[in-house]
Amino acid sequence: MSELRACPIDGTVLLLAPDRLALPVAPAPLPGPEGCPLCADGAAWRGPVLAHHGEARAVPVGRPGLRVEAGASVHRASGGTWRPGLGAHELIVPTPRHGESPYAMGEQAWGDALAAVAERIRDLRGDRRLQGFQWAMGWRAEAGGRYGHAGLQLVATPTLSAVERQHRAAHRDPADCPTCARLTDRAHLIEQDAVGVALSPFAPAVPFACRVLPRAHQGVFDATPDAALQQLGALLARTLARLGRVLGDRPVSIALSGVSDPTIPGHWRIDVSPWLHPAPPIEAATGWRSHGLAPERAAEALRAVS
Repeated sequence: MSELRACPIDGTVLLLAPDRLALPVAPAPLPGPEGCPLCADGAAWRGPVLAHHGEARAVPVGRPGLRVEAGASVHRASGGTWRPGLGAHELIVPTPRHGESPYAMGEQAWGDALAAVAERIRDLRGDRRLQGFQWAMGWRAEAGGRYGHAGLQLVATPTLSAVERQHRAAHRDPADCPTCARLTDRAHLIEQDAVGVALSPFAPAVPFACRVLPRAHQGVFDATPDAALQQLGALLARTLARLGRVLGDRPVSIALSGVSDPTIPGHWRIDVSPWLHPAPPIEAATGWRSHGLAPERAAEALRAVS
């Protein structure tokens, strides 16, 4: 029987229809290292280095769509506003090895990548024009990856994301936090330790979507101690390794959100969304997510692998 789920944390809606469970689509092959700008001899490694943790490096984007030095003037048109290119767009390369899957990067590599992100956000926060901070990664062409080489895009903008706006409008007391309440939901739990939790969201966008977030009710990612970032990076690496054991080297999107507002406590989070099959037409028609795998079943399958 179908279910209509509304997530209490982010308000997303899922039409859970077991009869619509689709078979995974085979991913496109990875491109070779020839001409890859993210490899050790590529353009990303020949310019200035903005941050360096272990093998992870933060570098400027060669042709940024956003520039910190852009003017801050606001224009109004068609009932909305726009700004000419204000913001920052950087790239964090977690490994020099071409073709190394995020499922296999390992605990140290992910801890170093999170530390590099935190260092860059601390630096960019010094520009008071910038409010929103996000990073995202697409692995394989179906998820937006272009080179067959892992790379994280760090973007800072003058506007807050939808997650940040929800943060700002919501509770300030941990006793009222729906995320804190979810941390004890064993049906969705994948793994936990003293610092963080990996779980399957209540209304995930795609089958086997995962979320890694800190236990602490504090929303400032770049204020997280380095030791805690390393531990959370290790938890993310283990979660991705579980996904790799269950799904193989599937296309995947990984995104960090909820990090921008240092005055409002909450939870930043890392969302992991495997790409299994194209979105069904009902998603375009209604805006609802729709698939056939209950997140409780996905969490059970991921808990079962080491």
